[in-house]
Amino acid sequence: MNVGIAAVLVLIFVVPAIVRLFCRYGVRAARIEPGAIRLTVTDAAFIVKDLRSRSVIEAAWSSIRKVAVIRTAHGPFRDDLYYHVVFVGGEVTLPSKSRNMAAFISRLTALPGFRPAAYATAMRSKTTDSFVVCLQPAPFRAGADFEAFDRIMARSGGQPPEGDDRLP
Repeated sequence: MNVGIAAVLVLIFVVPAIVRLFCRYGVRAARIEPGAIRLTVTDAAFIVKDLRSRSVIEAAWSSIRKVAVIRTAHGPFRDDLYYHVVFVGGEVTLPSKSRNMAAFISRLTALPGFRPAAYATAMRSKTTDSFVVCLQPAPFRAGADFEAFDRIMARSGGQPPEGDDRLP
């Protein structure tokens, strides 16, 4: 009888603790170390060199479409704040403790789609969450955008679709 009770207690308490341990420290996401990234900021672009894989990513400031600040519950000994940048041609995630991050943030705040209120909320937050702090629309491409508009107008008999006053 005591062996049965012990087995039930092990299943109730020990197994979930082991599962939590593996889920918490498992290989679910790549760990981005601030020291493994070299960030260079210029007036025209930012350049990210991954020192582990030796890959280089360069993105012009004008090519940035979205920047999200991601908070995690990893701190205080691991970085718990990341900048996820989506740009034309790719995306990159930067730890907030990377070198030259102050220059990156200074340039980021000067972008036309920067949202100061969302950035302030992200900096004050202590919970695991993500905040879109910069959102820039895709640049207007005259030929392609006019062709898409003409197709919409042709389908709708020359009138904009009901309840949709946006251009494509």
